[in-house]
Amino acid sequence: MIDELFDLPIPQKVNKEVVDYLGKQKWSFVNDNDEKYSNSLYDISTNPSIKDSGQAIITYAKDKECKRDNLLNFFGHLIFSLIQERSKFKIKNINRLYWNFYTPVSEMNFHVDDHNPGKSISAIYNLHTNDGGTFVQDNFIYSKESQAIIFRSEKLHKGVAPKISNCRLSLNLVMSI
Repeated sequence: MIDELFDLPIPQKVNKEVVDYLGKQKWSFVNDNDEKYSNSLYDISTNPSIKDSGQAIITYAKDKECKRDNLLNFFGHLIFSLIQERSKFKIKNINRLYWNFYTPVSEMNFHVDDHNPGKSISAIYNLHTNDGGTFVQDNFIYSKESQAIIFRSEKLHKGVAPKISNCRLSLNLVMSI
């Protein structure tokens, strides 16, 4: 179950510029910390039954080294601020900015963003409308441009790749409460 859903006042032109900027960045395939869900690029490229889990860029992590990007972090902070103003949660700060890129062959697994109940909330901000989406527990929400899906970070969730659209791009924010 999601906790909140916000349609944020971000113009389509701005989302387009962020998507175009993301298209010029270096992406990495996502590999889960759990070995049973971790696939090598060789296995993905040679075995049609093995799917990738999408690609990601981490531009801010409070307690971890990452490749910071001022433009993406500014945009992430804007989304954070808009959520913070609207939310019933008392949001303190950003813990992580994680940009996601999925294609129709991507297949993600359920996971949690924080195993410590009541410490943080997560948001999925959709950069464009597509036929992919997000599962939060057993609730599915289609990707709608400029919409932010808010849920407690200890809830099981996963991204869902598009089937018809060429790709799905989103921003995952983890924020302390």
